[in-house]
Amino acid sequence: MTDMIDFNRDSVVHLLSKAGSIIEKYEAISRETGGNFNIFEIAGISTKETTICRVLHELLSPAGRHGQSGAYLEIFLQDCLGLTFNKAEVEKREYIVSMAQTKGVKLILSLKLAEDLFLSK
Repeated sequence: MTDMIDFNRDSVVHLLSKAGSIIEKYEAISRETGGNFNIFEIAGISTKETTICRVLHELLSPAGRHGQSGAYLEIFLQDCLGLTFNKAEVEKREYIVSMAQTKGVKLILSLKLAEDLFLSK
């Protein structure tokens, strides 16, 4: 049975070493960027879509109780959607941040700026 396995031990060791280096690199990136941080898991609500949607709705709404006007919405538009608006533009534009629940407990958080509609699930 061992006859069928034809491999070079040095090649396998080299491959495993490279794989280990790649894993270490990505773990370091994750540590530096906070990639393993999930506020919803920490709060114990990571599986509660309705609650998460309400939190996101409150954060993205320039009229939210956070008192930051359009700052969080601007960050979302730039970092998540790749759109470039400054805070003044976000605050000037007509916006609607709303939640809708469809059949099957699928929640949709929608954001409307001017005539453009963006959906985030």
